[in-house]
Amino acid sequence: MLKFQSGAKILSEKLNLKVQPILIVDSAKILDTKSFSASSGVLKIICMDLVDTNDDKWLENTRKKMQELLDQERAKLC
Repeated sequence: MLKFQSGAKILSEKLNLKVQPILIVDSAKILDTKSFSASSGVLKIICMDLVDTNDDKWLENTRKKMQELLDQERAKLC
């Protein structure tokens, strides 16, 4: 899973915005970022619940939930 950009974290906290976590399952199997090419296949995109950034550990907790969901989705594919 890619790192959440620190600028987005700072901005969301400063402006008291909620964050919409989006999980894209196994996009690396379809999208090649080095050659900017794509192969055929199906991408699964999961829009998770909005996250309130008032909690001090919102980023850590959200990353954990995202990783758990990603692991569950990958297990379904095997």
